[in-house]
Amino acid sequence: MSSKLTSQKLLILVIILTGISLFISLFLLISNSSNSKIGYVKIEQVYEEFDLKKQLSSQLSSLQIKRKNEMDSLGLKIKMLESQLKNQNKPSESEVTFYKQLLDEYEIRSDQYNEEETRISSTFNEQIVNQINRYIKEYAIMNNYSIIHGTDGNGNIMYAEEDLDVTNKVIQYINKKHAGFN
Repeated sequence: MSSKLTSQKLLILVIILTGISLFISLFLLISNSSNSKIGYVKIEQVYEEFDLKKQLSSQLSSLQIKRKNEMDSLGLKIKMLESQLKNQNKPSESEVTFYKQLLDEYEIRSDQYNEEETRISSTFNEQIVNQINRYIKEYAIMNNYSIIHGTDGNGNIMYAEEDLDVTNKVIQYINKKHAGFN
C-alpha cells in the first residue's frame, strides 16, 4: 500500500512541476515576445542557391564527366576486342585472357567510381549543410533574430506571413560570406 501511495505522490509532484514549468515558459515567452524577432527560410531554395553548393556540384560534375569518358573509352576497347575475337576462327588464349582482364577492369573501375562519387557527394553535402547552418546562425545573431525557422514543405511550418520570410536576405548573406565579403 505504501508503494502505491508513494507513486501517487510522485505522480502528483511531476504534474505540479510540469505545470509550474509550463507557466514559467509561457510567462517568459509572453514577456520576451515583444523583443523577439522571428523569421524563416526556405531551406531547399537556400541550399540550391548557395554558391558553395554550385561550386561543389560543378566539381563533382567535372569528375563524373572525366570518369564517364574513361569508362566509355574502356568500353569501346572492350567492344572492339570482342568484335575482333568473334571474327577470328580460333582466338589465342592470351587474347581471350586480355579480353577477360579488360572486362574485370571495367567492372572494378565502375564500382570504384560509383562508391567514390557517392562518398564525395556525401562529403560535399555535409560541407554545404554545415556551412549554411553556421552562416544562418551568424546572420541571426548579427540581425537580432531570436529564431529562424527552416521550412521544407513537410509540415514543420504550415503557414507564415511573407514578411517573416528572410530566405533571399540569407542567401545574399551566405553567398557574400562565402565569397569572402563581410
